[in-house]
Amino acid sequence: MTPVDAVKIWLKDLRKMVEDLKSDNVSRSDIEEGLRFLDTYNGWAFVRWISGIEAKYRSSKKAKLLEFAMNYLTGNIRVVEVANYKGDAGFDRKSI
Repeated sequence: MTPVDAVKIWLKDLRKMVEDLKSDNVSRSDIEEGLRFLDTYNGWAFVRWISGIEAKYRSSKKAKLLEFAMNYLTGNIRVVEVANYKGDAGFDRKSI
């Protein structure tokens, strides 16, 4: 998943995480910059912004958490959805 896709899908949660940086004494201007990247769906700039925030505010656990979350969301993951299905193939959901 690309950073742009992650921002589009997880926008609400990422916004909350960015706003929560306030409690770790991240400056309001830095927070507004991150929110601006989210509002414009600029995922690549958002990833670079997170790296800068994490480096600038080394003691911020919320910045580290945000970096971890974005790395996880943009990692090599595959979403598999299995519905209650009994098909002609001779298997059901439990056997998968």
